[in-house]
Amino acid sequence: VSLLGSTVNVASASTFSNTGTTTLGNGGDSLTFNGGLTATSGPISLGGLISTINNPMSLGASTLASNSTLQSGTGSITLGSVTDGASSYALTLQNSAGSANQGSVIVNGNVDIFALNTVAKNYAIQLKGNTTVNSATNFLNTAGVNFGSSASSVSRFDNGVTAGATGSGSIGVSGTLQTSGNPIQLGN
Repeated sequence: VSLLGSTVNVASASTFSNTGTTTLGNGGDSLTFNGGLTATSGPISLGGLISTINNPMSLGASTLASNSTLQSGTGSITLGSVTDGASSYALTLQNSAGSANQGSVIVNGNVDIFALNTVAKNYAIQLKGNTTVNSATNFLNTAGVNFGSSASSVSRFDNGVTAGATGSGSIGVSGTLQTSGNPIQLGN
């Protein structure tokens, strides 16, 4: 299934049960699933702004086809995993123009992307698998960040990572948190 229009709006909750690739945008597209979005049966290709309106978003193994943004208002976002393959794309989580409180973001699998961007709103992020992010990362969200889920988890931010410099959220590390010789700043 491919949704490639520059603007796509779906009023009701949407569930993609197909086991083939679901393509959500192909670069700069804006797709809004007002009632929520579930696509976990097959691989996902992300290419633009994918959003819900205060409803949950649940995506399976996802590959960035361009710089992409996931927004869910007060609904939660759950991802199986996310990669940009051999490319260098950024993933932005949640909406800087949205309400003060936004839904939590959980990535259950691995993350391997060029850049990860967050916004200064009240929501938590959990990166449960192994994580590799090439660019410097500043977690601006204020309700906490958890890196890894076991002693064998490796969270690597090549050009440095800052988390918890604002807000009162807790920072959790399971396993290893590392950079390529660049600063790690946790807490205020």
